[in-house]
Order: sequence, then structure tokens, then C-alpha cells
Amino acid sequence: MEVDKLRPLLARGSGVSGAAGSPEVVHAQIVSVGDLVRIVEREHLGSFQYRGQRCGNWQLLPSLTRPGSAGTSGLAQHECLRGKERHILKEFRTRFVAYHGDAPEDELEAAILAQHHGAPTRLLDWTMNPLAALFFAVEDADTWPERCCECGKSECEPVVWAADRHRYRASDFPA
Repeated sequence: MEVDKLRPLLARGSGVSGAAGSPEVVHAQIVSVGDLVRIVEREHLGSFQYRGQRCGNWQLLPSLTRPGSAGTSGLAQHECLRGKERHILKEFRTRFVAYHGDAPEDELEAAILAQHHGAPTRLLDWTMNPLAALFFAVEDADTWPERCCECGKSECEPVVWAADRHRYRASDFPA
């Protein structure tokens, strides 16, 4: 999708509703890749979006706003998260030029590129591919110390989120 078509969506808000209008949450345990494929084939008619996280206890928050992240730590008393992101993107552009030439001047393009390189941003990755989401949920499973993560709970499990509501397509916006 072109970056220009994402702008109206970001200007209108995330499209994720609060508790009053929250979509129904259905849990299904996935033990194998085949389990996920069967669920998607039988239950996910239409175009779902997926997100894989290594801990189901984590909230659906972008890296910039997660508690204890590089985005929230070191905030000056007068600085807001938006200001922190601008500072991060400015620093990213400065460093990017040394390795790749011209950095994107456009803020959204810079945020997409910075997130790809691990910088905290306000963007939250979702994919149309459930197997890609599963990969991100379990990619570091062999390095998890005794199945415990940063959430502090020993019973955390990887999770693949699937969403079929509160989405917009580029075609929903005027050209």
C-alpha cells in the first residue's frame, strides 16, 4: 500500500475501539502450524489482519508507547511521546544517511523505515499473512529463559491476534 493512502487513516485515528465497542475475543489454542492453517481456512472468511507477539500478556501497543520501552524511558518532564518520536526520527535520519544515502524527509515514510530497523515508533505491525504473524510470535522461542518474558509472569504464551473489524482499506478513502 502506498504511504499517501495511509495518511487519511492515521489522521482519522487508529480505528481500534475502547471497551464499549470492543470486538468479541475468541481464544483458540494453536499447537501446530496446521492448527493455524485450519482455523484460517474454516473461520477467517474475508480479509483478516494478523499480529504475532511472543507474549499474550502484552497489550497491543506500538513500541513507542510500551511501558519501559526506549520511547517511554528518558522522557523529559516537558516532553510528550510525539516529541520523543520526532527526536527519534531525526536521529534515525541522521544515522541513515551515513549508511544508505538520502533519508526520507516524509515523517510517515521515515517512521516506517525506522520501525523496520528497530526504532520505537507509533506504528503497530499487522500482516495479512497468518504464517508471518506466527513466525513473529515464536521466532525467539528457543532463547526464552524458562518461558518467562518481560511481562514478569511465568505463564506467558505466544499469541497470534486476528482482527476482522475496525479496519480501513486504501480504497475506502478518496484518491
